[in-house]
Amino acid sequence: MIELKNISKSFKQWGETINLYNNLSLKIESWTFVMLTGSSGSWKTTLFNIIAGLETIDTGEVIVDGKRIDTLSNAGSTKYRASTIWFVFQKFHLVSQLTVRENLELPGDLSNLERRYTTQEILSLVWINQKIDVYPDQLSWWEQQRVAIARAFMYQTPILLTDEPTGNLDQGNSENIMQLIKKLQKDTGVTILMITHEQDLLHWADRVVAMNELIGQ
Repeated sequence: MIELKNISKSFKQWGETINLYNNLSLKIESWTFVMLTGSSGSWKTTLFNIIAGLETIDTGEVIVDGKRIDTLSNAGSTKYRASTIWFVFQKFHLVSQLTVRENLELPGDLSNLERRYTTQEILSLVWINQKIDVYPDQLSWWEQQRVAIARAFMYQTPILLTDEPTGNLDQGNSENIMQLIKKLQKDTGVTILMITHEQDLLHWADRVVAMNELIGQ
């Protein structure tokens, strides 16, 4: 479970204090798929970064699976992210010099992460196993996003944070990607928090959270 308890966050700009959140609270149950919506400038990505331990808070508590992460050291935050969280973004962040196989296997080689699936198994689940030895620039955007999703579910990380994962895709492929994410989430029990501006995709979520409601608490 992810829990933000009465968190406040601010920063200074040109001598003025800008308050992002004031006593914001949010609870996300384990094994759920939550979509976070809101206009540009509503600090959705900052909230992601706080959950990931990439940004600090002024006051409050950030609790993941019963452990406070807002008090971790830099080294502790790095270890927490490596073992707990995976990210999928609008940009696929595949290494162009590596094949599909190598892109999937590199995180495990670097961090000794436990696998849920073999490389062949996860590529079969995302319908791209025939492209295992090709390079990212030989794939369509739709195929590259499937590789990025395969990488996210391949390892035993219990939380997925995803920011506009269908932003580069047309409506048909967006629905296909969401169907894929939803199926893998059900199969693995991963907790997902997803930022989206696409109202047509909200039906895939177990719960939709509006950023303006959180800020207005």
